[in-house]
Amino acid sequence: MALGVSKATLQGESTIAVEKIAEAILRLSGEGKNGLSPRRYRHRQILEMLQDSDRICGRYEHLIETLAVQRQFLTEESWIGKWRPIVLEIAETISRMPLSGAAVESFLRWEDYSPATSKVESNVSVNTANLYRHPEQNPLVNIQLASIHSVKGQTHTATLVLETFWKAHNLQKVESWILGERIGCTIGESEDQIKRMKLHYVAMTRPTHLLCFAIKRRMLEDGRGNLDLTKIQVLKRRGWEIQDVTRQWPLLK
Repeated sequence: MALGVSKATLQGESTIAVEKIAEAILRLSGEGKNGLSPRRYRHRQILEMLQDSDRICGRYEHLIETLAVQRQFLTEESWIGKWRPIVLEIAETISRMPLSGAAVESFLRWEDYSPATSKVESNVSVNTANLYRHPEQNPLVNIQLASIHSVKGQTHTATLVLETFWKAHNLQKVESWILGERIGCTIGESEDQIKRMKLHYVAMTRPTHLLCFAIKRRMLEDGRGNLDLTKIQVLKRRGWEIQDVTRQWPLLK
């Protein structure tokens, strides 16, 4: 678990730490439940396993937020005093039985993987391709630009879906569904539209906390180039916050 956080710090990506933490918890759960077989994306698997336990799921999300996203430095004191019992509780909830014994104690024993002392630094290549950090010094946000196909099956804290063009502007082509005017795909939809809907369903179901669309302003305009107030109010009632990022203020209060 600490190793995953160290790797994330070196590479500037939270996904590594998220999956390493989830993998560790699933392995611990397996100490008390034979046959538990982790899937490729462990974090999503744990969220599914904890969906009937809001309290434990909240503790797991807090663990991920603190160690993987904020990358709070994990010390022996914080591990023993705070995180160890939380990890054990999450694992026991997944396993649905108490976990104890030498194997469990060995698994939960503190090991120092701090970036300053760990050998991980020499074994991990820093991958900065398509990665935008803000601010450049001591970045608080790391944004990875990737295709929808490449993130299938992954889970992210936040996802920004960019308007792209494939025979038409993609987000504009799914506008009726975003507005709630249509639900699902009818038999009469073209093959291209069905592909577009499936692809954007994948994109929009990646985040656990925040989903954003980067759309063209004209998608919110009427035929005369004015803002369509009715459309904007519909979106706001559906829970969307609309912001003009070119001017850095809300489009409408």
